[in-house]
Amino acid sequence: MEFKILNKKEIKKTYNEKLKNDFPKAELKPYSHIKKMIKKGKYICYGFLDGEKINAYAFFAISDDNKFMLLDYFAVERELRNQGIGEVCLNMIAERLKPNSTIIIEVEDPENNTDKSYKSLRQRRINFYKRNNFIETDLKCDMCGVIMNIMYLPMKEEPTEEEIFHTLENFYTSIFPKNLTEKVMVFKS
Repeated sequence: MEFKILNKKEIKKTYNEKLKNDFPKAELKPYSHIKKMIKKGKYICYGFLDGEKINAYAFFAISDDNKFMLLDYFAVERELRNQGIGEVCLNMIAERLKPNSTIIIEVEDPENNTDKSYKSLRQRRINFYKRNNFIETDLKCDMCGVIMNIMYLPMKEEPTEEEIFHTLENFYTSIFPKNLTEKVMVFKS
């Protein structure tokens, strides 16, 4: 599998054909916003390809100091899920990015849902990231009413939770359209 930075055409196609199907509408940023951030050098989109076919993708926001990257969107093609491809992709990401940037992720809090099937799915996601060396923090984010746990994959230097907290606040004010920024809040549990 090839791991590469997607070009403009591939990003737009991935957004329209994959992101829109893999993520709830409420979680999608407008494509125009992503395009604007890419132009500023604050957003990068990777694809995991088998020939021309994108089997998985990872979209990242990049902090001003380049020390942190927020995994904004990550998904594997539906028919390829539960085959270890997600783990392979994360290892490729870590190998390429970890020496330079701490990777931050948001994972839905399993305790913030009364539906047992969602609770189980959310816990499986957290366990997946833990198996791939991500570390849980005491930080949470209220993202438009959805509580997210914050995890990270550290670079050479271990970041403090305060650094992660402030980085997330900066990310949210820069990556979300202004009308959503007020609906996103980082807090400590």
